[in-house]
Amino acid sequence: NHCIGKYNDILIQLYTYIPDPKNNPRTGYVIAQTAVPKRYGEIVIRQKGKFSLFSKIKGLTKLETEWGEFNEKYELFASDGELATSFELLNPKYMEQLEAVEFDVNIQVVDNIIYLYTSDISADYNIMLGLLKSAFKEMKM
Repeated sequence: NHCIGKYNDILIQLYTYIPDPKNNPRTGYVIAQTAVPKRYGEIVIRQKGKFSLFSKIKGLTKLETEWGEFNEKYELFASDGELATSFELLNPKYMEQLEAVEFDVNIQVVDNIIYLYTSDISADYNIMLGLLKSAFKEMKM
């Protein structure tokens, strides 16, 4: 599945990515993606899991925020700490929206491309689109 369209004159994409459809058709990701005018380097915001303590992301530095509740639930990695702290989605209001969804949603930024993704391949595209729309509001786009 791959849906492409525009929201507020900005190109967005929603799609399901299954790396090995022959051998493992139930393992993959549902992704909402868009390009924004600002560049952020590379940022990963992911929910903590049982193996989080042992997993690092090559080339990125793990950061802590001043927001203790966030640090308990999420991990933040970035190529540039200053760009990560200026990332508009890294705020309590938006992160609460992510937590309210019935499946885990993570954020990855690569330069000016923002990906919202979940490993629940049955995730509803409408929910992912809603999260993307909320992201636009937070980023004032």
